Amino acid sequence: MADAPKILATDTLRQSYPKLNQAIDNSNGAFLKSTYAETKANSAIETSVSAVTKAVSVQEQLNQVVLEGSIDPETAQARVDEDGVILDTLKQRVDLQQYYRNVRTYGAMGDGITLDAGSIQSALDLAGEIYVPKGVYLIDKTLTLVSDTTLMLHPEAIFKRANEDVYTIIANGKNGDSFSGYDGNSNIKIKGGILDVNGVELPQTSNGIIIGHGRNIEISDVTIKNVYNAHHIEVNSTDNCTISNCTFTGFTHLGSRGFSEAIQIDLAKGEDNFPLFGQYDNTPCKNIKIFDCYFNRVGAGIGTHVTSSQVWHDGITIRGCRFEELESHACSFLNFRNITVDDILVANSFNGLTIDGCYNASITNTVIRDVKNTGIYLVNSTRVKISDTVISRPTLNGIEVSNNSNDVTVNGCTVENAMNIGVLVSSSSAITISGGCVIKNNGSQGVYVTGMTYGVTIDSTIVSGNGNHGISIDSNSYENSVTNSLITSNNQKSTSSSNIAISGGANRNQIFSNIVRAGTSEFKPAYGILVTSNAGTLNKVKNNDVESGGTTANYQNSQSDTVDDNLNWKQVTLLNGWTAYSSGTELYYAVSGKVVYLRGILVPGTKGGGDSDANAVFKLPTGIAPHTAFMITGGVGGGSTDFARINVYSSGRVSVPTTGNLTAVTFTGLIFYLP
Repeated sequence: MADAPKILATDTLRQSYPKLNQAIDNSNGAFLKSTYAETKANSAIETSVSAVTKAVSVQEQLNQVVLEGSIDPETAQARVDEDGVILDTLKQRVDLQQYYRNVRTYGAMGDGITLDAGSIQSALDLAGEIYVPKGVYLIDKTLTLVSDTTLMLHPEAIFKRANEDVYTIIANGKNGDSFSGYDGNSNIKIKGGILDVNGVELPQTSNGIIIGHGRNIEISDVTIKNVYNAHHIEVNSTDNCTISNCTFTGFTHLGSRGFSEAIQIDLAKGEDNFPLFGQYDNTPCKNIKIFDCYFNRVGAGIGTHVTSSQVWHDGITIRGCRFEELESHACSFLNFRNITVDDILVANSFNGLTIDGCYNASITNTVIRDVKNTGIYLVNSTRVKISDTVISRPTLNGIEVSNNSNDVTVNGCTVENAMNIGVLVSSSSAITISGGCVIKNNGSQGVYVTGMTYGVTIDSTIVSGNGNHGISIDSNSYENSVTNSLITSNNQKSTSSSNIAISGGANRNQIFSNIVRAGTSEFKPAYGILVTSNAGTLNKVKNNDVESGGTTANYQNSQSDTVDDNLNWKQVTLLNGWTAYSSGTELYYAVSGKVVYLRGILVPGTKGGGDSDANAVFKLPTGIAPHTAFMITGGVGGGSTDFARINVYSSGRVSVPTTGNLTAVTFTGLIFYLP
């Protein structure tokens, strides 16, 4: 564009006109160029912003890949699907595109408006791998999965029940189907997504998923919510089903279905309990695994409430699950065998675990707290082991074993702060409580053995701080034993209870080698060990350390046929500068038959070997005249060859002639004999 010539002072109007026009044209051209430049600049800014956004996205993807061990940004970018979800691997995304049928291809909209069940079913009818992208899919009829189907849902894909006629959102069979045993639709996987049963808006009985007469079923990473009057998942007549990493929440019912489990494990008993399809051949479930699932504000957690005579569900494993705020139980096993429960938490629910009519169950590493009934309830069950489990603050009992249960072991468990009884054993046999169990601070008895129970062994257990008796054995219970345990500080409700009580016809029970103490709490037990006048015959109470066992008496036997011989420890007066090594190491003796027992650790005073008051450490009371004896013992300090010699004389004097380099002498464990 040429410059416009200047208008001269001598130019005529005719001469100026062309120059003015050219100037105007040049001005217009410049304006157009300016506008174009501004447009380009704005475009450049937008491009720059877009570039920054993409750079941030790429960086986020790169960060994700770096976390998983790759540094290839192209791989990172390729792993992001059209909805912006970062898949675990590039192969997973390629597989979704190449091998999975996308329900959108079959007409499903996922817009929360269109009824999508028919379109989704068109894809499912072809079996194989089906993918459901992000969206809300209204389900107006049950989706049926046939054999060899994998249904993968985007994490934000929602199947929402759209009318009250939908009995379940997903099933592996339909009305009119007839399968026997485990020969129904099988080899099915359901992965990801959300199933919204929509029970509040559509209050008609409906489930999330129903599986029956199948085998090899996997359900993972699924959230199922808002069930009405039924189950989040029903597994019926199925072999080899794994449910993992699923969440179950939201449940409403008519008012009488609070027991309805989120996962029901059931058998094909009849149309009343499994109305979708048959056959009704009593096929049970077996090899069911439930891992790392979360149950919150549902009716019950896992189990069944339907049985058939001599039919058992077999091989049930529950591990790593959490149950919170349930209206009923966390788990109810009714006619099950070979049960494993490990690493579960039950909190703020009605019941913990119920095991009824079961065989061979293991409960380990479990925490049950703040339930409104009983922590673990065993009825008519055999070979049950409860270990390394903590039960706190149940409103009723911690553990209850009843109604002909037998061969039950409670090992290394803590039962505390139950409002009623810590461990109740009634009308059962062969029950062992051992391995360092702690049963403390329960409202009534710590351990209560009643109802003609026999064969209970309580060993190496601490029973302390309970409201009434620490351990009570009554109601004609027989051949039970309490050994090697610490029973202390019971009767915290100040009811004149005892640390250990045998009464009510209980007979042939053995209380051996326990330490029984009143404790230091405000309220103390009246008796350390009490055998009442109405107890049965041939109970044996022997070798128990009952020093300061109760405020009324350390040991009270009111039944003449009781065989008793307990260690009633008495403190001795130290002489000639000998003192206790520390608090709690004072010197005590106890007599059982013709055996005198010593305990304590002393700092040396005057040493000497003669039978005289001048060098005696202590002197036994009149009436205890032992044989002369010489013993060797160790102590505190010194080297490996240092020892102390203890002389015991028939006068009752005890002296120590030598201690080597020991700074204290141990008397605990020394015994000598009376004539």
